[in-house]
Amino acid sequence: MVGLLICVGQVSSMLFLRYGLPNFEADELFRIIAIVQLVLVSGLSFFLNEKPVRKRDRPKLSVKRYLNDLMAHPVRRKFAMLNFTLAMVLNLAITGGMLALFVKHNLGASQAEYGANWAWSSMVPLLFSVPVAIVIEKYISKRWALGGGFFVMVVALSIGWFAQTMYHFYLMALTWGVGFMLVQVTYKPFFTEYIPSDIIGQVSGALNICYGLGRALAILISGFAVDYLFNDNYRYMFPMAIVMGIVSIWISLSIRDLRYEDRKKARA
Repeated sequence: MVGLLICVGQVSSMLFLRYGLPNFEADELFRIIAIVQLVLVSGLSFFLNEKPVRKRDRPKLSVKRYLNDLMAHPVRRKFAMLNFTLAMVLNLAITGGMLALFVKHNLGASQAEYGANWAWSSMVPLLFSVPVAIVIEKYISKRWALGGGFFVMVVALSIGWFAQTMYHFYLMALTWGVGFMLVQVTYKPFFTEYIPSDIIGQVSGALNICYGLGRALAILISGFAVDYLFNDNYRYMFPMAIVMGIVSIWISLSIRDLRYEDRKKARA
């Protein structure tokens, strides 16, 4: 089912790029990346041989229980906060549309230059996600990998803050790709360690609500700040995202990786 949903999403993206944005520069590169993801990620997910979840006797789901299953556990509360701050980091400066406007108005580049350079942020995860995920799972504490990912994202945002040329933007794209990859391959495996298997879908949905709230707030804040505080200067969206990135690092490092600690004790 997961593989099917991901495939549908990728196919929808390719169709949108082909027919919804026929004049979008660099769309061919994005379609190629989507096809590769479809094969290497979505296609392989059909062969995971997932086992059915063993149901447990739980009280009838209510709004109160829905919230308690997420917020009553201290570590799940931290992941809820982290999902919120992650959404803020992404949407204050990157995925809320502000980045393209920054390239156009502050760097004086075309949409084609923006697309061609930012596409490299997707190539890093595409090529290295699987080996990096294996190394992290076997040898590195997830809290340090997750905090390290946010740190690299903060470095990328700092490059963007002081960028003056498209070469700086290219360096930002590569750096962001590394940080985003570390966060993505670590975050979900990490939080699932703290969630009972029979409510993992329910808690994941609640975490997505936290992400949605962060995303909506980030778009409102960045748009208001650029329009009314920074005189249409899109450069100042980066320090706002950096602040939320630092908060994300702090939250990440406060969560213990119990599986890693158990493996370390077993090897000692």
